[in-house]
Amino acid sequence: MFMGTGSDVGKSLIVAGLCRALANRGVRVAPFKPQNMSNNAAVTADGGEIGRAQALQARAARREPLTAMNPVLLKPEAETGAQLVVRGKRVGSMPARDYWQMRRSLMPEIEFAFRQLKDPHLVSFSPMHHWTDHHIRVHVFTCVLALQIAHLMRRHAAQAGLPLSVRELLDQLAGIQETVLIYPSTGGRPKARRMLTETTGTQDQLVETFDLNRWTPRT
Repeated sequence: MFMGTGSDVGKSLIVAGLCRALANRGVRVAPFKPQNMSNNAAVTADGGEIGRAQALQARAARREPLTAMNPVLLKPEAETGAQLVVRGKRVGSMPARDYWQMRRSLMPEIEFAFRQLKDPHLVSFSPMHHWTDHHIRVHVFTCVLALQIAHLMRRHAAQAGLPLSVRELLDQLAGIQETVLIYPSTGGRPKARRMLTETTGTQDQLVETFDLNRWTPRT
């Protein structure tokens, strides 16, 4: 961690220099700043935006800039308010008081971003409830296969005009649920009607993109 006693004291420039020095020595390094306040943003390789200082540090480290390098970006819009950008996407605008009250809710996103940066070339998974070599190999194969399928689905959705992350894609798909309505009958077995819960516009597009109507219940 590199810290300074105030703003505009040279922290970003020194970190950029350290990133380049370590990269020149063959060390794989990446900048990380959980929260930054700046009106100067840069576009990342994964389609979001981060502070320009972190983008510069990424270049110094010979890495593509990613939203994980600056998961929370505040872009001042007034003396007491700012635009909130989380993982490269605009969430909204709010006064400083409201942000102060909700800031702790952003910790999961920040921690997830940090885990992604630690080593993106290794697949991490948890929990691990297996002890024998055979079961561990099967578990790893299943995890890697699921990850590959998820990224193929993300790419397919992006080609259809839905630029979602894997997490966002899976969350949207998980929201498409089936409801079973049971109607009492005067004689014999009760009648059941299956139907989908109310869906959003994005979920409707996903249904069409992945041809999920083949599996929807018949009304």
